[in-house]
Amino acid sequence: ENKNLIDRGTQFPADFIVEAIDQTRGWFYTLLAISTALGKGAPYKNVAVLGHVLDENGQKMSKSKGNVTSPDEIMDKVGVDAARWYFYTFSNLGDSKICSFKDLETKLHGFIGTIQNTLRFLELYTPEIIATGTPKPQTVLDQWLYEKFNNLIGEVTEKLDKYDPTTAGRKIEEFVVNDLSNWWVRRSRRHFQKPANKDELIYVASVLRYILLDLAKILAPFTPFLAEHIHMELHKKVKPGMASIHLHEWPSINVKLKNQNVKLEEEMHETRNLAALGLAQRKNKQLKVRQPLTSVTLKRKEKFNEELEELIKDELNVKQISYNSEQAEEVILDEHLTEELIREGYAREVVRQIQDMRKEVKYKLDEKVFGAWQSDSPDIVVVMEKFGKEIAEDTLLEKFDRGHQDKATYDIEKEFILANKVKIWLGIKR
Repeated sequence: ENKNLIDRGTQFPADFIVEAIDQTRGWFYTLLAISTALGKGAPYKNVAVLGHVLDENGQKMSKSKGNVTSPDEIMDKVGVDAARWYFYTFSNLGDSKICSFKDLETKLHGFIGTIQNTLRFLELYTPEIIATGTPKPQTVLDQWLYEKFNNLIGEVTEKLDKYDPTTAGRKIEEFVVNDLSNWWVRRSRRHFQKPANKDELIYVASVLRYILLDLAKILAPFTPFLAEHIHMELHKKVKPGMASIHLHEWPSINVKLKNQNVKLEEEMHETRNLAALGLAQRKNKQLKVRQPLTSVTLKRKEKFNEELEELIKDELNVKQISYNSEQAEEVILDEHLTEELIREGYAREVVRQIQDMRKEVKYKLDEKVFGAWQSDSPDIVVVMEKFGKEIAEDTLLEKFDRGHQDKATYDIEKEFILANKVKIWLGIKR
């Protein structure tokens, strides 16, 4: 069949062939021997050799040993895309791969879950009107995200062109988990939840939509069903009935953007590193992140720009940043707590407790409810006078009144000890 395509070289030699390592003699060699005997030279340009799937103990699967895991069982438990992603990223193509349900579920709840949660986060806050193009970045954080993603497209394209899906997959996972979810989304959360105006919400939602749309395209060869789901969900409000993602073009890198601002990437890397060191200090000294601190001193000759400083202040929950190039440590937190800081810490702890209570009774994320508080502590009275309105706004409470009325029925009520010092009762109801 198709002899003319073979003779013209249109479909010969093959771009690549793929089989397990036990086919080195049976398939790879046979093709090469026959083609050489016919005077046609090598019949393939690339060979992808796969290792074997092993059981959880690292033993080769065998029916006689009774240690074979059915692919259907894997797909029923974790889904086909989680299984695909596990085998792509667990080890290089030619290495044997352990089939561990624990590791498979880690991918399902880790990487796959992170993408799904990011999509749900966008859907929760997406306004009816949303930009469909590529929004021009308005902040340093957004500019950094664009550059990181642009570089990712280039790296994934290069690795797939070299038949290296393992490195490509690991690059994608690193970007999704560390850069997109754990940094950009987390640091942009207030723009979604408390935008200054509708235009700000439209902008920030459009940035995330743009990233997810093209991310789905480079995910398509790896996790086809997840990629299609993201693609269709993001077009549901904008262009319903959009053609399958697998009919779209592969995204191309923006040459102008590639490595355009190396200094920005270096400074963002340093920003994140210093923030991580500061958070580690907080943990070691048992200073909860919700407890505001006066300042942090960074070992650095030059100041960060204002936007990067704000990222560090938000991440470490400090009021000010100072610099000192002579100090021994990279980061030094001011641990002195004034009464004002302690009270602000109480307020943030109340916010967290109410948010946890909302989750426990499964309120909708945007559902407004009623709350009440009661405490004999004078400190808490002062906290509520100063921060009560802010607490109510942060936790979507229509009212937040003082007083535990015995006849009132609450969906959930609890007593808490804030910072191991003061007691407060909280109740919420529809």
